[in-house]
Amino acid sequence: MKTYTIEVRELLAKVVKIKAESEDAALSSVQDMYNNSVLVLDYNDLADLSFVNIGKKDKKPKPCFAIIENTRASVNRYKIVKFDSCAEVDSYVDSNPHLQLETTETTLVKAQKYMKEYLS
Repeated sequence: MKTYTIEVRELLAKVVKIKAESEDAALSSVQDMYNNSVLVLDYNDLADLSFVNIGKKDKKPKPCFAIIENTRASVNRYKIVKFDSCAEVDSYVDSNPHLQLETTETTLVKAQKYMKEYLS
């Protein structure tokens, strides 16, 4: 049997009519009445009730970024590609034989090599 964490939310509301010199004075008077327990809200003032599973985890996978090398390209060989989840990366690379998954370290080494060749 599983354990669930359910939050019960009650919204209590009461309308108070009060005479005052200004809106700020009216708000202050009602707040003072509430703070001094002159104005008390109870089950008769129930305006909304909800039950929420707060223990529910977000099952949506986090996005994943991968450095992909296009071995056929002469320029713009490397791209950073965003995937909805890391599980998609391998199947994307496997289905495209001219693509190669790179680590950050090897990409930097190759990029430096290509920059030296380009600038020479």
